[in-house]
Amino acid sequence: MKSSCHSEVSELHIFFQKWFNAELHKSNLVFQRFTTVLHPKFVLISPDGRKRTKNEIIQEIWDAYGSRDPQKNPMKLWIENYVYQGEFNTIHIITYEEWQINNSIKKGRLSTAIFEKTSNIYNNICWLHVHETWLE
Repeated sequence: MKSSCHSEVSELHIFFQKWFNAELHKSNLVFQRFTTVLHPKFVLISPDGRKRTKNEIIQEIWDAYGSRDPQKNPMKLWIENYVYQGEFNTIHIITYEEWQINNSIKKGRLSTAIFEKTSNIYNNICWLHVHETWLE
């Protein structure tokens, strides 16, 4: 499961970069890469302290399609310092740094993610909870 968690974090952030830069086709079929890996009770707490539910974050990401200008200033997104914290029955906890360059500004977030083992087409885990905080 360690490698599944790592793969999921990496693959989903690649999806986000391509989605925001409009490098993917905007369709429900393509977007399922994101929606199918979120637990029904998924919650994201962003660095500004906002708590968002699965439906809220799905709508935000959908609406952000192509929000970065891939010709003039594409968004770059990558993961560093991934750490598998442990397994507790079907629950897996990880931490990682998400770095991005957007409009020539580099920002980082320290993220804690909680996954639940499941059967799906993407790494057999689903995102249950994410909590992010800004890095200096």
